Amino acid sequence: MKTSLGATYYGDGRCRFRVWAPLAERIEGRMLSPHERVVPMERYSQGYNQAVLDDCRSPQHYVYRLFRPAILLKDPTRHRAASLKVFTVPAR
Repeated sequence: MKTSLGATYYGDGRCRFRVWAPLAERIEGRMLSPHERVVPMERYSQGYNQAVLDDCRSPQHYVYRLFRPAILLKDPTRHRAASLKVFTVPAR
């Protein structure tokens, strides 16, 4: 598995979200806009988790929710938006 982290927009509404959290029991992607929803992330080897959405729109605001420990985490790979509460999927 390629280990690039964060959100990757593939075009035609497809977007992949990937996070590395080896100690979390499970992770959800919480999409905050354009409408709010929860997306379960699939666990892969070596602590990587991901979800692929077929209906992403830009901007797509999101955060990750980690369980055990239970925390809400903004995407640390989105450096340009470091002062925001949430992050967006870049338009291509």
